Amino acid sequence: LTIPCEMCIRDRGYAAGAENTAYAMGAIYPTLPPGAAMQTIGNATYYLYNGVWFSPAYGANGVYYRVVPTP
Repeated sequence: LTIPCEMCIRDRGYAAGAENTAYAMGAIYPTLPPGAAMQTIGNATYYLYNGVWFSPAYGANGVYYRVVPTP
């Protein structure tokens, strides 16, 4: 699986329905993959999908999700 440039990742998000989709550490996605489960750790909210952790953040265009190390 080839991981596209970060700009491409932001524009394309994840491949809906694709199996074994690779998520690059630190990459930003406009949406979560279907089935991502919310996890609260300490006072922070994360989302977990197939062993990949996402942290929500807020920007000028609303919420986005960054791939982060296991909290």
